[in-house]
Amino acid sequence: MLKTEFSIIVVGPSSEDRAVITKELQALWPHPIEVSAGPLSDDADLVFLTGASRFHYSRNKGRANASRCHFIIAVCKPGENPLDLVETGADEFVAEGMSTGALAARIKFAVMALTQKRSLHEATRLQRALLTMRTAIAERGDGPEVLREILCLAAGYLRFEKASFLAHVESGRSAFVLAATDDPTLSQFELDIEDYPEVQAAIASEQPVLIDDVRTHPVTEAVAETLASRGILSLAVFPVTWKGRSMGALLFRKGVVGVQMSEHAQIFGTVLGTQLASQLRDSTLFDRLREQTRRSSRSGYEAERRAKVITSLSDYFESSTEGVFVVDQEGEIVYANGSASSLTGFANDSLLGTDVAEMLYPDQAGVLEEIADMVFDGKTSHNVDLRVKTTSGAYITVAVTTSTVLSSHGAMILSMRDVSEQRLLQSQLHHSNEFMTNLIDSAVDAIIAVDMRGTVILFNKGAEQLFGYSSGDVVNHMQVSELYPASVPQQVMSMLRSETYGGVGRLEQIRREVLISGGELVPVNMTASIIYENGKEVATVGIFSDLRDRIRIEHRLLRAQEQLKDQEQRSLLAKLAGAAAHELNQPLTSIMGYAQLIQRTAQEDAGHLRYTNIIVEEADRMAEIVKKIGRITHYETVPYVGSASIVDLDRSVEASESAPVPVLVFDDDEPTGRITLQQIADSHEEEMRNENTAKIVLSVSQSTDNSD
Repeated sequence: MLKTEFSIIVVGPSSEDRAVITKELQALWPHPIEVSAGPLSDDADLVFLTGASRFHYSRNKGRANASRCHFIIAVCKPGENPLDLVETGADEFVAEGMSTGALAARIKFAVMALTQKRSLHEATRLQRALLTMRTAIAERGDGPEVLREILCLAAGYLRFEKASFLAHVESGRSAFVLAATDDPTLSQFELDIEDYPEVQAAIASEQPVLIDDVRTHPVTEAVAETLASRGILSLAVFPVTWKGRSMGALLFRKGVVGVQMSEHAQIFGTVLGTQLASQLRDSTLFDRLREQTRRSSRSGYEAERRAKVITSLSDYFESSTEGVFVVDQEGEIVYANGSASSLTGFANDSLLGTDVAEMLYPDQAGVLEEIADMVFDGKTSHNVDLRVKTTSGAYITVAVTTSTVLSSHGAMILSMRDVSEQRLLQSQLHHSNEFMTNLIDSAVDAIIAVDMRGTVILFNKGAEQLFGYSSGDVVNHMQVSELYPASVPQQVMSMLRSETYGGVGRLEQIRREVLISGGELVPVNMTASIIYENGKEVATVGIFSDLRDRIRIEHRLLRAQEQLKDQEQRSLLAKLAGAAAHELNQPLTSIMGYAQLIQRTAQEDAGHLRYTNIIVEEADRMAEIVKKIGRITHYETVPYVGSASIVDLDRSVEASESAPVPVLVFDDDEPTGRITLQQIADSHEEEMRNENTAKIVLSVSQSTDNSD
């Protein structure tokens, strides 16, 4: 019996005709024979066509969409002309009732012919595919989109589900996915070549590697579970080489067991790899990948060296109470000690490989970059505050100190200490200080604080107004001795340390002078105290009240009092003079009346008339004196016996008649000492009553002395 993997199908409209040839074939064929009335299946290999004169089959039409080649054998009934069977499109014919031997020979010939036919067909098909791919690259370049289209076509021709194009530089540990059919985004994706033993085998042998079942093949033994879990059961790898130089590999995968790849298909994969290698060698992409691989190799070498140094320092790191992170130049955490895990709440395994910037508050990436620049420039930084995320999602404030021990190995050491509570207290203290500063600055009086070296450390707004200096020019720049006359600071400190002036450390209000910016001495009231810390003097503070306005008011009040006193004296004199004149006029009138009566009644030669005339004359003179006394409003004095003085009546009368009545005039803004016209009139009531012509003249003058 014939043994072959080919299938036989008997096709024809007549069941009787189909039954005759089927019976003959069953004597030779060990496999089931398919019988069909038509149409022809794409999976058919050897097709026995019965009833050729009654059933016309067009090969072109019947195989237009066929994925496999058929070999058509027409069954010639007795009396039929075999040449007529050519019209049916048959490749061979057999006579119905042919001997078993002859039929077997025909079938063997048909199998050989079909094998050659299919081989030629496949070679032609794959050759056309290569031409199509080459044309696509020539016309559209070797970009990821074109490479992916080529991989899709190749996977279809080779009957695989997935395909990838890997670029690999000799001696490098990394491979780069230039294109993949299953994910268009996988372009220049880097992977570790050691994780792909099948690719390593193809590159090393420069021969295709065909694996029917990844679970049983020795090459994929180490990664069998991983591949199977991803639905990959068989694969084929073709090396991409150019003149013995490895440049990568083509990797085909599918989820069923069995590669079933013909020799032509293997040649197709090899030629496609060579074609892509030829294209890749002329591309700048491979040069970039080679440089990237070299950098990766150097980076890997540095990473190994760094790991050894970290291992040698691990005992020191683990003994530290601060969180220690070792971060490479890309910002990736390559080591974290136990305290770092306690600080953040993250396990060490989850910290390794994490970008340290992802653990920081979003606006602090720039600060981290500045820190890294300093470290790799050979400089360290101390207590730089950063906000670090914990497992709860909350952020803590840490003080970061850096080290350059690993900078030559491409890494920096970050030591972190939790200072959240300290910074919170500092913030609260800052707000309190701001409040106290605003409170001090809002005070009207000058407030000055001085350290024990005599340097001014506080100078409020009131002090700026009093002394004429700005706070920036004084604080930490001027000595307190520059704000006083000589020896006054020493006096004040002696009084502060004495028990006499309010107790030790306190000074009750005293009056002193301070020296302002223009060199002027200004009188002030001041109080002061000493500030202690743990019983030790650390500073003094003084409060100063400007007395210039108060002294001006006191001077004005004093002058007003003096003027009022003088006015009272003048008013008293006027009243006294009026009263004296009034009281003297009555007896004087009587004296003059009786004297005149004596003159009229006495004889002309009477001896007493001479004395009476003297009395009348002196009485007239006294009357004139009384009249003068009544007109006095101002008085002038002349020296008398010893140091005494008496009123000069003549000069006083002249002064009273010529001078206006003095009036006190006060500024409108003064709240004290205001004198009304009624008060002036009352003070001169007597003069106005005794003299019909008395008048009051108001004299208004403006002093040019601002202190009056």
